[in-house]
Amino acid sequence: MTSNEELKKNIMRRVYVTHTLRELASPLAVKLYIFVLLIWQVLMRVSVPDVFANASNVGDLSSLKFFVLTAFAKTELLVQVSVAITLGLIFWMFKDILRHNHTRVA
Repeated sequence: MTSNEELKKNIMRRVYVTHTLRELASPLAVKLYIFVLLIWQVLMRVSVPDVFANASNVGDLSSLKFFVLTAFAKTELLVQVSVAITLGLIFWMFKDILRHNHTRVA
């Protein structure tokens, strides 16, 4: 009897491991990993408190738009590429989440 229980435990452990690995390697999870790495890359190269401090000195909305565009244009190329890819990933993940929820409801 214990051999059947041990066999069942081993099989279920393999099922759990396989399920977990599939979830960790899902397309949305991979996009999330890339997103986290890109955010980390930007945070290592940009002083976010300084950006917010400088942005708080901007008066109106059109000046804020100019500030954002100028600050983006004057950053390192790696930061520009990281921000662009991050924004693209955000929209791509949002689309995937909406599509996933839409197919789940239907």
